[in-house]
Amino acid sequence: MSNQKNNTLRDEHFIRLLMANQNSIYAFILAIVHNSTDADDIMQETTTTIWRKFEEFESGTDFAAWALTIARYRTLQYLKKHRDDRVRFSSGLLKRIQERMPEKLEGIGERKRALKKCLAKLSEDDRRLVVMRYHNKLAIKKVATLIGVSTHIMYRTMARIHKSLRFCIRRTLAEGGLV
Repeated sequence: MSNQKNNTLRDEHFIRLLMANQNSIYAFILAIVHNSTDADDIMQETTTTIWRKFEEFESGTDFAAWALTIARYRTLQYLKKHRDDRVRFSSGLLKRIQERMPEKLEGIGERKRALKKCLAKLSEDDRRLVVMRYHNKLAIKKVATLIGVSTHIMYRTMARIHKSLRFCIRRTLAEGGLV
């Protein structure tokens, strides 16, 4: 019973740490491979490796740094395996990118809350377009076809929405109104 309880606690600890850091890990991988399909594959391999090696993680140390190191090695392995069709990065460059990730991702939670707040301020039609384009991952041409406008008008509409969101996010962050 005690062993089972310890395993359950370990599993819950792992899940909490992974959930808190998975966006940072994925962002790191995507920054290197620039392809969401490849990044998804690498993320899956990375998560599996993190789980297998979790007993080696020292509680109380920086999980994100530890997990990003694993992600860096998994990304390097992936790039070596697919070297014919990928841009090559030195392991030194990947290490520098990994080291700078925390400062780049600092404040991402605030920006996400600001985005959520700003999305809520959009008109219902604009919000629907954002959902179609980004949540449903539809191409601009497909969204344009579905709502019955030209692709050119759709690009202009999305540019207007992006500009509005950028302005709103900057204003919200500057005002500090993220409660």
